[in-house]
Amino acid sequence: MDKYDKNVLLDIVLDNIDKGIAIINRNGEFTYYNRKISEVEGYEPEEVIGHNVQEMFPSDSSSMLNVLGTGKPVYNNLQEYINKNGKKIFSMVSDIPIIDNGQIEGVIEFVSDIDQIKNIYESISNFEEQAETVKKQIKSRAKKLYEFKDFKTLDKLLMEIVMRSKKLSTSESNVLIFGETGTGKEIMAQSIHRASNRKNKPFIAQNCAAIPETLLE
Repeated sequence: MDKYDKNVLLDIVLDNIDKGIAIINRNGEFTYYNRKISEVEGYEPEEVIGHNVQEMFPSDSSSMLNVLGTGKPVYNNLQEYINKNGKKIFSMVSDIPIIDNGQIEGVIEFVSDIDQIKNIYESISNFEEQAETVKKQIKSRAKKLYEFKDFKTLDKLLMEIVMRSKKLSTSESNVLIFGETGTGKEIMAQSIHRASNRKNKPFIAQNCAAIPETLLE
């Protein structure tokens, strides 16, 4: 590591962290301006460095200059101001005085982009909403299974079949349901499932007509 310039390494680190960093000297002039804060405020570093804070942001009250005057740090201060592109931005700002031998030599500002934090929060919220929607869909599908009470009939034969099927639903034995297409075999199977001890487990319908003869064997 000794063969590398520590200042170069420090610049690489500061330019690639996900937090804006700006530094001003005792005269209120920018001496450092990293990539992240450049993205937030719209200025390129070369436009800012060497210029006074009030020159770059004349319409805003600068917390950096306040800290430069008081020598007292400010943490997590919510700021609202207009960037170079005329966009209103919200940032969470911490300003730390640079003190050397009791003298205030400048201020370091750390900036968190509230819009980015908001976007992350919204992404998490959207993910949670999607997960909740999937859960509701699964529950909804389970509720859509037919039950014996859904049979509406006065036909004595069908009523007898329903009564026998109710008794069968309490058994652990396999049940064979047969009949012509459209007579309601799956509806009966769902009703038996919903009345059985397995009602809280998945109901899986398999179309046997789609299974090749050799596989069925």
